[in-house]
Amino acid sequence: MKTQLIALTLFATLLQADTSTSWIDQKVEEIKPQRQGLNTSTINALKSPFIVIRAEQGPVSTGTKTASTEATKEAEPERDMSKEPLTLQAILNTSALINGEWHKESAVIRGYTLVEVRNDYVTLERKNKKLKLFIAQKSKNLNISTK
Repeated sequence: MKTQLIALTLFATLLQADTSTSWIDQKVEEIKPQRQGLNTSTINALKSPFIVIRAEQGPVSTGTKTASTEATKEAEPERDMSKEPLTLQAILNTSALINGEWHKESAVIRGYTLVEVRNDYVTLERKNKKLKLFIAQKSKNLNISTK
């Protein structure tokens, strides 16, 4: 009797599992169609993510080939960030990404104090002047929900 009950339970579980996974098959079918990616001209226009390394000291002879003893990153011209406008790029909890740097409330940014971090904007204050920054560019591909 005990083995029959176990066998019946196992059989019922298998039947239920088969019907409860049909929605997975439906979702797989929905994502099967070919999705369009970037075209070749857009890809070719992208800046290379690789860093060029140049030899700083003279080459060291290793037979027919030469090798550098010390390599450094190619110097890129530095941008003067103090002349660029303040741009809010992201907000995460109580931190704000402003011009590529993360800041929390009471941080000082170019003489402004970060006094408030909200879900969609931050408030900066200097003397009697208040400045509200909103996220500059919303991503169509990124949606974070806390529901």
